[in-house]
Amino acid sequence: MGTLIPKLGELLLDEYNLKDTVKKGIGDLKAELESMQVFLVKVSSVPLDQLDPQVKNWANEVRELSYAIEDSLDSFVTRVEGVEPTESKIKHLLKKVVNKFTKFKERHKIANDMEEFESQVRKIKERYDRYKIDDVVANLATTTVDPRLSALYKKVSDLVGTEEPIDEIMKILSEDAETSQKDMKVVSIVGFGGLGKTTLAKALYDKVSKTYEYQGFVPVGQNQGVKKVLNDILFELDKELYKAAERLDERQLINQLQELLAGKRYA
Repeated sequence: MGTLIPKLGELLLDEYNLKDTVKKGIGDLKAELESMQVFLVKVSSVPLDQLDPQVKNWANEVRELSYAIEDSLDSFVTRVEGVEPTESKIKHLLKKVVNKFTKFKERHKIANDMEEFESQVRKIKERYDRYKIDDVVANLATTTVDPRLSALYKKVSDLVGTEEPIDEIMKILSEDAETSQKDMKVVSIVGFGGLGKTTLAKALYDKVSKTYEYQGFVPVGQNQGVKKVLNDILFELDKELYKAAERLDERQLINQLQELLAGKRYA
């Protein structure tokens, strides 16, 4: 949508010499797609695995249609804006006649394409209204609880099968610990949703964090704001500083954390 909508706006310029009725259709199509774009931004705030199948299907329809519209526009512009030949006058005149005919055909084709796309957009809009998709997303966005939250409060004694992966990760973290190579390490735990990645990371954290002067466990969501993450880190490290930093912006929070952690061992 981000690239398609500006292209539709450019098509309304006089240089393309489109009929007023075609321009009106393009303008209506552009307005409808802008509305859809606003809704798609709302959709992106909901984790993919929590999206209602009907919403996901609708968003896929919009995406595929936007690709088709953009392909049609690109094809039209490429043909209409072809480079004029620099040949003999006779050949030039012949080419000019051919170009005019080609442009006429292309304008006729783009008019038909836009009419067809308008029809498809109307059908997609009808499905949007029929299934009350906006309500579904609004409810998900406001009522869904982060599924990782429960993992933060599980007791290690209740977990089964975590000893081996915890030992493996601890071995990776402790490599070169007794040498001069004490650079900060990042270890990623990857896998599909629901496998227990957060549970494993929290169990590991509970086991090793006490050996560090500063420690914190901060979950980060897909659409987490930077300021929220920085505030959560500061809360974990120093609750008194966190209270005093209520009005700090992102840059000031980064500076605060750098000062706090300078020369410290932390996990």
